[in-house]
Amino acid sequence: MKAGDFKKRGTEAMRRQESESIRSKFPDRVPIIIEQGNNWNHAPLDKSKYLVPNDVTIYHLQYILRKRLKLSDRECIFLFCGSKLVKSDSVILELYERLKDSDGFLYMTYSQESVFGFSLLVP
Repeated sequence: MKAGDFKKRGTEAMRRQESESIRSKFPDRVPIIIEQGNNWNHAPLDKSKYLVPNDVTIYHLQYILRKRLKLSDRECIFLFCGSKLVKSDSVILELYERLKDSDGFLYMTYSQESVFGFSLLVP
C-alpha cells in the first residue's frame, strides 16, 4: 500500500469515528497507519493499520516491522511522519499527541536504505 492510500478509503468523518472507537476501546494503545514510502524494493507489509501500545519506542516498532518485512541484516528501515524522519528513541504516545492527523490516526511511512556502503533508497 503506497503512502496516502488509507486516506482514500471513506470520508474523514468515517476515519475519525473509527479512530475514536479504537481509542475508547483501547486507551492504552495508539491507532497508526503505516504505509510504504517511495522506492521500496521489497514486498510491502501485509496490512497498514496497527494498534501499538502507548509506551513503545520507534526503535521497537522498527524491530517489529523489520521482522514482518523480512529485511536482511544489511538493510535498515526508517520511519517518517510526513516528511520528518522519526527519532528511534521517540515514544509512540508522544508522537501521536504531537503529530496525529485530524482523523485521529497517526500516519507513518517506511522507507529503506542499504547500509555499509550500498545504495541509498530513501526518497
